[in-house]
Amino acid sequence: MSLDLNALKKAELHIHLEGSLEPELMLRLAQRNGIALPYDSVEALRAAYDFGNLQDFLNLY
Repeated sequence: MSLDLNALKKAELHIHLEGSLEPELMLRLAQRNGIALPYDSVEALRAAYDFGNLQDFLNLY
């Protein structure tokens, strides 16, 4: 008997926030929840994703 791993159900056990929160989603969530962000467009927020150091990263998230 062989086991077909592709047929088994999968679950996400570990996910990084920064890998799952795209700028578009961040802006939509902020708008939906009435939270003001210091970015006025997807492009401005995407530019903020160019981290220079750990503190820049922590400030964004």
